[in-house]
Amino acid sequence: DGGTYGLVLPPLNSFQYAGPGDSLEIMGVQGGPGFRTNLALIDSAPSFVTTVTPRVRVELFDGADRLLLGFEVDVPSAGGVQLGDIFRNQGLGDGPEVGWIRVTGIRGLVGGFASMLDNTTNDPTYLGAVLASSPSP
Repeated sequence: DGGTYGLVLPPLNSFQYAGPGDSLEIMGVQGGPGFRTNLALIDSAPSFVTTVTPRVRVELFDGADRLLLGFEVDVPSAGGVQLGDIFRNQGLGDGPEVGWIRVTGIRGLVGGFASMLDNTTNDPTYLGAVLASSPSP
């Protein structure tokens, strides 16, 4: 029905990785019944030989910067994880009309981005993460 069913993903750059204490911010998230947002987290360690399982704290905010929910998640070593339809699957219903996501590194080096999908056409929008200018509180 007119959807493209595709999304080109640019390579992550050095400002899209979070080490321990660093935060990534993903702006422009839209909720409501018309959209769903997926969060992708990738282990970005420089070696496949590691004894550290990367871990991050994910925080979901509305457009007024109110924290809706925070939780921690492990990222598979030398791999990644997608948290699909993040607002609904975390018990927040359709999510905020406008919001943003913060990902803070706890262990390891993790890259991330989000994709926001139109529920009618399934057309995706890439939402890149950027390294926050100051550590999260």
